[in-house]
Amino acid sequence: ADPEFVNVPVLMLSASFVTGPDRVRGLTGGADAYMTEPVDANELVAVINALLRMRRAERDVVQLNRALQAKIQELETTIETLPIGLAIASDPECHRVRGNAAMTAMTGLPAGSNLSVDAAGEETFHMRRDGRELAPDELPLQRAARGEMVRDQEHEIVRADGSSIYVYGHASPLYDADGGLCGSVGAFMDVTERKAAEARQHLLADLTELLAESLDIEK
Repeated sequence: ADPEFVNVPVLMLSASFVTGPDRVRGLTGGADAYMTEPVDANELVAVINALLRMRRAERDVVQLNRALQAKIQELETTIETLPIGLAIASDPECHRVRGNAAMTAMTGLPAGSNLSVDAAGEETFHMRRDGRELAPDELPLQRAARGEMVRDQEHEIVRADGSSIYVYGHASPLYDADGGLCGSVGAFMDVTERKAAEARQHLLADLTELLAESLDIEK
């Protein structure tokens, strides 16, 4: 229990308690190894060396875990601060989808919400493409979770309150260590302002063409 000695290997030696249950009690009580007298000197040295190797390995694992946690924290912070919306489906059916701050803002849902369109009991959003509402299996994350690479596509996100934005993005499959599909990840950029600018340009071009057709005042 003393932090100063928590990493010190404990080797129990006994000439009296030499049965199997005695060894079990010693190891269960906190010993790292249990030997009975008489003890061969070479065997004792080998056991101590083995315990030291085990302690060194444990320290290495602790250090690696700390470094890994630091990298994970760094990555999560980076993802949260990106101005691009990121959505990650953690299962092939996309029942659980988490998004960064930019993505939840795009969908109009509170931070930490499940962004899956079939999240039970939660207000959600809809996606359209070319004016048509997409079925769940047509959504970018769902398509990617089936192994498809979704690239360079524009969608309209219609929020629960009726407002909408336009996004441009990609979606890719995620694979586990065995190469099986385990979900998908999507990256989306808000292009609403660009779409509005394009609409204004088209309107201006149409008006210019119309005016050029005739100088008739009524027309």
